[in-house]
Amino acid sequence: MSPGSQSYETLHPHASAGDKSQHGDETHIREAENMKNLLIAILVIAVMILAGWITYDYTTDRTTFSIETRKVKQDADRAIDDASRAFDIKIEKKE
Repeated sequence: MSPGSQSYETLHPHASAGDKSQHGDETHIREAENMKNLLIAILVIAVMILAGWITYDYTTDRTTFSIETRKVKQDADRAIDDASRAFDIKIEKKE
């Protein structure tokens, strides 16, 4: 049996009830962090697919997922230009 499959009590037979409780809390916190990170990754990938930055090509021999770096760069440049113009307009209105 591998150490990962053994219970906390088996691995630490002399641990107090407080130690066991704290270990359980740490495990839940770690699992919650892992779930949060997984959801963030899924959200980022979904946004990239919706923006057209990730595409796929399916043939009988292979399926290919591609990150369209040219489109990402164009969209990023456009967003920077738009933000720059918006910032310039705000500065002009204050003067």
